[in-house]
Amino acid sequence: MKAAQASLVAIGNSRGIRIPKSVIQQCRLDAASDQAVLLTVTPRGLLVSPAVTPRQGWAEQFQRARAEHPSGETIESWPSTRFDREEWEW
Repeated sequence: MKAAQASLVAIGNSRGIRIPKSVIQQCRLDAASDQAVLLTVTPRGLLVSPAVTPRQGWAEQFQRARAEHPSGETIESWPSTRFDREEWEW
């Protein structure tokens, strides 16, 4: 990853950094929204990372899927296939 230079700018009584668009894209941050980020001070400097956690939103998606398929059908209730019977091994 190529380094980019930025300047501290005054924002009220605080200071901010304008992050170049190319850096935002490389970091996979969402430039179009007010996305939260984590700021971590490390021995090498400041680390800025997305505040999204792994599997964020999964619980809500499962609840929505359960509401859309109230029969309680699970993958275990599906008929087995040739692969299940002949090839699959634990």
